[in-house]
Amino acid sequence: MSEKLATRSELTFFIIVLLTLAVASVVLIVIRLIYTITFSAPLPVVFGSYLLSGFLLFLSGALLFQKSWSLFPLSLAGKGYFLLTLVLLLIRAENILDAAWLSTASGSFYLAISNYLNPLRAYVGRERVSPLFIARRAAAGVLFFTTCITVYIVYISNLFPEYAYRIQPGDYSEIAPGSRPGDVTDDTWSERWRISVPKGFSLLERDVGLGIWTNGQGGKIIVTPGVWSQQVEKSPFLGFTGPYKFEKAVWKAGIGQPFLLVLKMTMADEGTKAYVLESRAVKSIIVTRHFELSSLPTWVVNANIYPNDEQPFNIESTDGSLSQALEPIHMTLKGYRKSR
Repeated sequence: MSEKLATRSELTFFIIVLLTLAVASVVLIVIRLIYTITFSAPLPVVFGSYLLSGFLLFLSGALLFQKSWSLFPLSLAGKGYFLLTLVLLLIRAENILDAAWLSTASGSFYLAISNYLNPLRAYVGRERVSPLFIARRAAAGVLFFTTCITVYIVYISNLFPEYAYRIQPGDYSEIAPGSRPGDVTDDTWSERWRISVPKGFSLLERDVGLGIWTNGQGGKIIVTPGVWSQQVEKSPFLGFTGPYKFEKAVWKAGIGQPFLLVLKMTMADEGTKAYVLESRAVKSIIVTRHFELSSLPTWVVNANIYPNDEQPFNIESTDGSLSQALEPIHMTLKGYRKSR
């Protein structure tokens, strides 16, 4: 008699744990859905997110009250949301080890398999499923995802050149010049264009909305107000909250982000290198390229500068020497970092 009572007590405790996990999974998904909604998100996305959140909360409540019809749709919603998290992983630059993504994916996966957990089925008054049935479903799921992953890797590997996902941004310290005590530069600061101009460069006074300097020896500097990634502020790209995060995600895109790789391919080639600077005062992404123009080696350095309290802008510097092409970017970033 005491053994039966102990077994029943353990089973009840196990059901409580399973119900708690189900409710916690629903809460995690709802928080993620609502958190990722912004005021600039399209109305259908906002409506769909709130509708799904309400539906999940309703089903979890029905499960707690032992409604037999609640388990199957809750499991079906979990399967759908788990597939959605995998799709968003391909579209966004989320890391599979990111805590937010991993917790949401784990919660949706638990909801997906909840219909096959016999203690929960018994709790709502549904018949048990056999181990063989569960094994068949698990095998079918593993086979499905294995096939999808294999086809995806083969397709992406043939669609994109290797350099597209091989190029990854390095740290700015890799190209930053070493500082020496007593170093004095002849650069001058342009308040209008917010950059440091090396000695020997003359401003071309043209009313074209750009800052253009040349030194008569093939060197050129062009400053453009704004950056291409600012478009993400007008139409958020599926969750990116700012232009810097968006651009950084594009450059960090690998084989798991095919949509971002399409953008990356338009900005990179085999010899492209990218570097990232993040400080309290300014953030920047610097891209270097080497060209052979008329038998003369030419370095083109393109830097998007994101000051914390000002609008971002772009510097493009061209010179036969990489160190000379990098100088206006180095000194501009140094000026911003020293000001804070």
